[in-house]
Amino acid sequence: MKIKLLLLTLTFALSNSALAINKCDELAAVPGDKDNPQGVKGVAFDDIDRVPAIIACFEALVDEPNNQRFQYQVGRALDQNGNYTHAIKWYKKAAEQGYAYAQNDLGFLYEMARGVERDYQIAASWYRKAAEQGNASAQSNLGLMYYQGHGVQQDDKSAVTWFRKAAEQGDVDAQVYLARMYKDGKGVKQDYKTAIVWYRRAAEQGDYTAQEQLGFLYYKQQDYKTAISWWRKAAKKGSSLALYNLGFMYSNGYGVKEDSSKAIEFLKKAAHFGSPDAKDFLIEIGETW
Repeated sequence: MKIKLLLLTLTFALSNSALAINKCDELAAVPGDKDNPQGVKGVAFDDIDRVPAIIACFEALVDEPNNQRFQYQVGRALDQNGNYTHAIKWYKKAAEQGYAYAQNDLGFLYEMARGVERDYQIAASWYRKAAEQGNASAQSNLGLMYYQGHGVQQDDKSAVTWFRKAAEQGDVDAQVYLARMYKDGKGVKQDYKTAIVWYRRAAEQGDYTAQEQLGFLYYKQQDYKTAISWWRKAAKKGSSLALYNLGFMYSNGYGVKEDSSKAIEFLKKAAHFGSPDAKDFLIEIGETW
């Protein structure tokens, strides 16, 4: 009877442990992590249900204290909860084992001075470790460090190299940065056609900054209808710049039939979203918003 009771207790404990592990992955795994168990899609950072995730991941770590995935995931949940000092502790445990996502997120906390004094060199060091493992977000972040000269010697060519690596993996931020480098001719020869290619890739993923910039590039080419189509997409996301530009286009009849009432309608929306240019224009013509 004692042996049976012991076996039943052990089975129950293992069952509870498995539930905790699955719950940790379910509540805090990062999307796209190749180490995620099969069937685990991951959760966007802003969507983490913080307290249940923290509890589930600490329970998972009781049985597997050196599991780098769980270490990272509890750090991620703590980070989302604003417990940056504790998040750093757990990110570091996973990062020191070579976990790329933890290395990237640890670098970000050092860059943003969350739970620790700002240190660009340490941030760049962790970004590089993750970037060299192929982590697209880290590659983009490292590219930005080179572009800004934070923690590394300022170098536009190196920035382009890292932006390109991330952009080719589909990282939206990197696609926008790379497009900007081509538009401005920094680190590469100025090339509007290539800038449009990268802005379009980001815009098609829904990035409104890319949609704004595509509109500008098409406007420069006097392709007003295409410019308007991209500004409309950005305007739907609340872009004050795109709304102002649409007002401008209707006011002047570029790519659309001139319509002052529609122009004012767009300018009022732009002013509502904070556009100082739209506010100034409306004041000049005696309109309110």
